[in-house]
Amino acid sequence: MPSRKKAKGKARRAIKEAKAAAAEEEEEGDEEQAALVANQDGSLEGQMQRLTMDDLLRDREKICRHGLELESCEEQIAFLEAFRDGSYNERLGFFAAMEKTQETFASVWKDAEKLKQVVSYCVAIGTQWIIDEEEDQARFWPSITYFFEEIIAVEFFSQRSLQLCRIDELCSCDPHTLVSFFRKRIPCKCLDEKYEEVKSVTKMGSCSNPDCNLPDGKAERNKILYCAQCDQVGYCSRACQKAHWKEHKKICRYVADLNAKFDAKKRPQES
Repeated sequence: MPSRKKAKGKARRAIKEAKAAAAEEEEEGDEEQAALVANQDGSLEGQMQRLTMDDLLRDREKICRHGLELESCEEQIAFLEAFRDGSYNERLGFFAAMEKTQETFASVWKDAEKLKQVVSYCVAIGTQWIIDEEEDQARFWPSITYFFEEIIAVEFFSQRSLQLCRIDELCSCDPHTLVSFFRKRIPCKCLDEKYEEVKSVTKMGSCSNPDCNLPDGKAERNKILYCAQCDQVGYCSRACQKAHWKEHKKICRYVADLNAKFDAKKRPQES
């Protein structure tokens, strides 16, 4: 029979081993949890990239799909997946994605109705993200939605040029602008409650002067001064407009020339 001293020593070793095992198990659990979170984040990003919100929007049990009609929409969904692969939250990326998809999805780019379905899809996804309280995920969708709306207006309805400054502003819009943007585009009342929560938030606009002294280069939307010649940039003040003119004047004159040519070409058709 072992002595009491040996028994106590054995018990202490057992306790120490048990604590070490518990600590190891806890560490493994932390690693697994971190991996799980990473996988969740990855799947969420994957959801955005591959538009797996199809499952949610296709669910016949859902009460509302925010005006989206999914029937015969497979080509448009594939188009939007390909477009998203080449862009992320900035208009330069949108133009790059446009160039990459123009050949493969020429049938979509040349069809106003198909592009309108793409817009409807973007609106439904952005709306659902807001309803799910995922504002960061929702924030991408106003800019891409507006980009397609502008393309439709220019290509099919005789608008002179894209409103690039508006696309830029929507990439980082305030909660009021975010909710209001989608609320105006859905036939349902799914965002009415959310709108009541954010309508007191001041709508903000972006100053195109990169050296603007305002926080994040943003000012109240109703105080933004837009360039009268090209309507492509906005400024918080005359000082910022003057400071940025050296950089802006080339693109300004180029866009102004394009608009003039467009107007000249359009006048004979109207007369």
